[in-house]
Amino acid sequence: MSRTPEVAARKARLPARAKLLSSAAPAADPSTADTAGSNPIRGGPPIAALSLEAFCRSHGISLRFFFALQKQGKAPKVMKVGRRRLVSIEAATQWRRQMEDSAA
Repeated sequence: MSRTPEVAARKARLPARAKLLSSAAPAADPSTADTAGSNPIRGGPPIAALSLEAFCRSHGISLRFFFALQKQGKAPKVMKVGRRRLVSIEAATQWRRQMEDSAA
């Protein structure tokens, strides 16, 4: 007589960060947003600048590609704050517009 093991259905567990992101309100359309750098997840002040890593992640490019664009003079303006390098929201917006214009 063979026994079949019982399989208990388990609820999938999400990491704490995934729970936080899934419970957040859906993002508004960026073209209609009144504040480009709002911070809806943390509820804090608007985001004014992004680290290079955050900029690349939000634009779907790698750091390696960012630095290649920088060598070509096609990357957004970078500001140095202490030892950190940041891209302002305005510089990111201007860069996206330039990239769109060059593609057209």
